Amino acid sequence: MGVIATERLPLPCVAFVVLTACGGSEPNEALVPADAGVSAAQERDAGTRDGGLSPRDGGVELDLHDRLLAIEGLAVDEIAAPLEGTRAFALRLRQPEDHQNPEGVTFEQRMILVHKDERAPTILATTGYGLFSAPEAFAEFLFEPTAALDGNQLTVEHRFFGESIADAPTWRHLNIEQSANDSHRIVALLSEVYEGPWVGTGVSKGGMTAIFHHRFFPEDLAAIVPYVAPISFGREDPRYLDFVARIGPEDGVCRERVMDMAVELIERRVELASFFAATDPTASPIRPEVLEAVVTYPAYSFHWGFWQGQGSVAACEALPPRGAPIAALAEWFPFRVEYIFGFGGYDPQVAPYGYQVDNELGAQSIDNRHLYAVASEVDYSVLPNVPQEPPPWGAPPRFDPEPIREVDTHLREVARHVLGVYGAWDPWSGGIITVDEANDSRVVVVPEIGHGAQIAMLPRDQQDEVLALLNEWIGRRTLVRPDWRSARERMAAHRADHEAIVRLTLEAH
Repeated sequence: MGVIATERLPLPCVAFVVLTACGGSEPNEALVPADAGVSAAQERDAGTRDGGLSPRDGGVELDLHDRLLAIEGLAVDEIAAPLEGTRAFALRLRQPEDHQNPEGVTFEQRMILVHKDERAPTILATTGYGLFSAPEAFAEFLFEPTAALDGNQLTVEHRFFGESIADAPTWRHLNIEQSANDSHRIVALLSEVYEGPWVGTGVSKGGMTAIFHHRFFPEDLAAIVPYVAPISFGREDPRYLDFVARIGPEDGVCRERVMDMAVELIERRVELASFFAATDPTASPIRPEVLEAVVTYPAYSFHWGFWQGQGSVAACEALPPRGAPIAALAEWFPFRVEYIFGFGGYDPQVAPYGYQVDNELGAQSIDNRHLYAVASEVDYSVLPNVPQEPPPWGAPPRFDPEPIREVDTHLREVARHVLGVYGAWDPWSGGIITVDEANDSRVVVVPEIGHGAQIAMLPRDQQDEVLALLNEWIGRRTLVRPDWRSARERMAAHRADHEAIVRLTLEAH
C-alpha cells in the first residue's frame, strides 16, 4: 500500500471550595466579590485604569506600547483590535535556537497579544504549529480560558513552524525541552509588564505544547488547560486502536456505518469517478482508470477523520444509508487533485510536525484492516509516479521515547493545577492524559463530541466546578459561593472563536 503515501492522515488537532476568614484577620486582595469575574486588583483600580497606561519610572506614565518596546529583543507592532476594551499587538521575540547556547543562532518567534489589563491573568495560548492566519485574525477571537477568566491573551507560534525559524535551522533543536524554554522565556520577559498569574492553554498539539512547558517549568504557570491534547507512546501507539474500536454511541451502529462507508467508497469507485469527471473541472481531464484509483484515497483515514472532526450525534444522523445516490457519497468524500500531484510541497505551517513525530512525539495507530479485501481489487499501478520533495531535515531522526515517558510521569505524580479537556468521541482521546486528583488536577471529558470539546459544552454544574477550580488556582478566592453566570456568558459569547481555532488546526492538516 505504499502508493497511499501521498494521502494526509489526520493530525492532532470538582469540588467547590469556600474559604473562610481565620483568626479574625481582615480579607486581603486575594478575596474577591461574589461574581469572581474580575480580579481584586481590577476591582481596586477600576477608577484609575487608563487603557494600558501604567505608572512607572518615578510616577511617569508609560504607554503599553513603550513598555513592550523596552523588553530586550521584542519587536512591537500595534494592530487593529476588534474586541471591545482591548488593544492588540503583533510581536516578534528574538529567541536562541539552542537555549543552552544563548549566544548562538537565533530566530524571531511570532506572537499576537490581546491586551485587557496588565493586572489580569494572562493566557499563554500555543498553536503548536504556525500562525495559520494573519495577525489580525488572532486579535479578534479568544481561546476559551481567556474568555472564562476575562484575561489577556498571548498566542504563540511554535518554534521551527511558519516564520519562527532560523535561516539555516539545526533540526535537532526542534524538541519539547527547547520549546518549553521558549515559553519560559516569554513568561519571564512579558512578566515585566503583566503582573497577574499566567495560564497555559492550547488545542490539540497546542495543548501538548502547554503540557511540555508545565513539565519543565511548572512554577511559570498558575494552571494549564490543555484541550484534546494526546500523549503518545511510540511511533504508532497501539492504545488508539482499542479506543477507536469502541468509539461513538454504545449501540455501535454509527461506528459500523462509518467503517462501511469507506468500504462502499472503494466498491463504488467507478461511479464516483464518473460523478467527479462530470461535475468537477479538476477531475474531468484525468484518465478514468487513474481517477478510479485516486478517489479511493479518502477511505484510508475516513473513520479517524470523521470522529476527530465531525463526531457527534448530529453527524451520525447525517450519514447516508448504504446504496444512497452517488452524490450523497461524494459529499463525504470530496475529490482533491492533490491526491495525484501532491499537496504543494513543504508547508512550513504544519510540516515540521513530521520531524517531531519521528523524533519524540510519536503518533497514533490507525486500523484499516476493514479495507484490505476490497482495496486489493484496486489497480494502483496506473497512478503516476510523482517524486516527493524530501523534507528539509533530511533522514528521519531516531525516535527517543524517554521525553514523553517523563512527561507522563510528571503528569501522573507531581503535576498540579492541570485541567485536561477531552472529547468522548475524539479518537485522540486514546492518548488522554492521566493526572493525580490529589495533586489538585483534573481531567474532564465532554460527552458525544470529537476534537472540538469545550468547557462550555459540559453540563452547567460541571462548568461551575471547573470555573471554581480555575479561579482558585489563579488566586481568586472568595468568602461566599460565587455566581459564575458572567463567566459562562463570556464563554458562550466566544464559543465560535474556540471552534474557529479548532477548524484552523484541522484545515491545516
